This record gives sequence, structure tokens and C-alpha cells, in this order.
Amino acid sequence: MIFMAQEYKKAIFVVEAAYNWMPAEYKQRPGPFPETPEGQKQFLEEVNRIVQETSAGLGQGIFWWEPAVTGGLTSRGFFDESGNALPVMVTFDRYTRH
Repeated sequence: MIFMAQEYKKAIFVVEAAYNWMPAEYKQRPGPFPETPEGQKQFLEEVNRIVQETSAGLGQGIFWWEPAVTGGLTSRGFFDESGNALPVMVTFDRYTRH
């Protein structure tokens, strides 16, 4: 992010970010965040923090890979297998709600 901001001086968006809310990827070793609903939220908060701290205010936003995914990749979405919203859903509330 630092390199891109300094080199290109253009708005930067992180696209296709995703993290599992249930174990899927890190079965043989620990992941950078727990693969739990809270770990998924922590991941998005950390990515958002990095984007927001990009120099010259060039970090503009994040596009989640597919928040409403169903089927085999449900663990990467914003909803559990019953369709209930997960904690990650409120990550941006402090920026959008007053």
C-alpha cells in the first residue's frame, strides 16, 4: 500500500478480500486470525485500518469477495449457514451511522 501510494499517487481499493468465519483454510497450522465469526471481523477491521492509514489519504475502501456467498464457500460470507448476519457485518457502522 505504501509503495502504490507513493509510486502511483492514485486512489487504492482492496478488492476480493475475504476471511473464513469457520475453519476452512488453516487446518494444519494457525491462521493470522482465528477462523471464527469474531476472527473474521478482526481480519476486516485490520484490513480497513491498513487501508485508512495509507499515506496521502489514498486508501479508499474495501470490496469483500462475496458477502452473500452460499454453498461450499459459505464460510467466507457475512452470513452463517442459517442466513443470520455475522459480527463482521457491523465493521463499517462507525463510519456510516450516526
